[in-house]
Amino acid sequence: MHFRTSLIALASVFSIGNAVAGTTTIAFNESSTANSAVQFSGSLTASGLNTDTGVTLTGLLDASVYSLSFSASLDYVGSWRKLVDFQGLSEDTGLYLHDGQLAIYLGYQVSPSLGDTLTGTDTVQSNEPVTVSLTRTAEGLVTASLNNVVQFSFSDLFSKAVFMTSSNGQTVVNILRDDTVTVSEQGTGTLHTISLTSEGSPDLNLPMAAAVPEPESMALAAVGLVTALGVARRRQ
Repeated sequence: MHFRTSLIALASVFSIGNAVAGTTTIAFNESSTANSAVQFSGSLTASGLNTDTGVTLTGLLDASVYSLSFSASLDYVGSWRKLVDFQGLSEDTGLYLHDGQLAIYLGYQVSPSLGDTLTGTDTVQSNEPVTVSLTRTAEGLVTASLNNVVQFSFSDLFSKAVFMTSSNGQTVVNILRDDTVTVSEQGTGTLHTISLTSEGSPDLNLPMAAAVPEPESMALAAVGLVTALGVARRRQ
């Protein structure tokens, strides 16, 4: 069965426009109700949405203060597979799996000694269920977790993890959709659920993010990066 439709199950009330405070859970199943805020192409199975083009969410998440979590099983985790796109598919920056490890490509060299990519330490395998979580605070602290274990954290002074807003002010979030810059890093597989929390609601049962650095650490913060449980390198 092939669908070009929209599915959403609401855990709390959201406006289909600018997101309001609260949490929404998107469940990909036959009983979900249609909603234009969630666009996808793929087939619905007992375990979720089987897709090779991902999902676009519109107006469901605050652009800069949010918690985003989704569970999926990917057909292939080798090389680079884009998980979350921030800029309407127009930039290569975003959250990835790189050879099975969670990574974020920032698009700039953090410092002479650091590259342009932060990478976690844990590894997932192809077709293995995995939960990916991403949070951004009002202070710009971004934390990425894999299976509820923090992989890295950084100070987003250049707003690389702020989502694009459309011409009518709605935030656009793309999950498992590759940008138009590379077009060779599309992830395919099954999306099980997506959970979105806006306006800085703090808890998705994730480990606490790393603390904001003290003044003696601001040399790193000045270039926009404070790492925790991750390594940085230049993307190839």
